Amino acid sequence: GRFALFELVTVGDVTRKVLLSGKPTLELVRKALRKDGNKTFLERGGVVVAQGLTSLEELKRALAPPKKDGEGNDEGNGGEE
Repeated sequence: GRFALFELVTVGDVTRKVLLSGKPTLELVRKALRKDGNKTFLERGGVVVAQGLTSLEELKRALAPPKKDGEGNDEGNGGEE
């Protein structure tokens, strides 16, 4: 079967303070999210791989940047047209 792996971000007190600080940088927001207990997509994906629900190859495919136009796209069809 198939299942979806989503990245869900919860805004806790630390993240809220950073966001409302006036000039939050991406790095400050990332650190705040970690302090508030958020995990990265890669970390959550690693758990799913360890549980045997998907393969490392599939996780790598899901984490890969989107392909540029003209390079083909195998999402959803196993690479077949």
